[in-house]
Amino acid sequence: MKAVAVNLNLDVSVIPEKVIDTFLMKEPTEEERAEYQKALKAWAARPVEQRGERPEYKKEYKTGAEFVVETIGQAIRQAHPSGNVQSLRRTKKILGELNGALKSEEKQGVALLEPDDYKYIVSAFNKADKWVNSPENAEVVCAIAELLEQKEEVEL
Repeated sequence: MKAVAVNLNLDVSVIPEKVIDTFLMKEPTEEERAEYQKALKAWAARPVEQRGERPEYKKEYKTGAEFVVETIGQAIRQAHPSGNVQSLRRTKKILGELNGALKSEEKQGVALLEPDDYKYIVSAFNKADKWVNSPENAEVVCAIAELLEQKEEVEL
């Protein structure tokens, strides 16, 4: 059986510095949000002269591969905003395989896809047309498109 190996490990240095937080910052968990709200209320309750620095969320960043998987998911949703049960199952399966590659012990960030699934991803990525047309987005989306083109066919 043939498969297509796709390296999802984007070199994050291609992301312009001024948008790194926007693109790579992980959303805080519900627990982190609750902690932050508690710390913020305690901070606000103190007199102004005793407050010190305002509390902030802990900054945690996605890996390049996590960002690529998230962007591929966005592209699939843009290209196929609705669908029947089969197309939803296919999207779920593909995203599951991509997310599984993030946790792989063997080759972290390298997804093994069926050739048809690979074609589906590339087609969706090329059809997606809701990207904000900014220089930063153009750089990043083009870098991901190039990464997807660097596939390797493997025999399983």
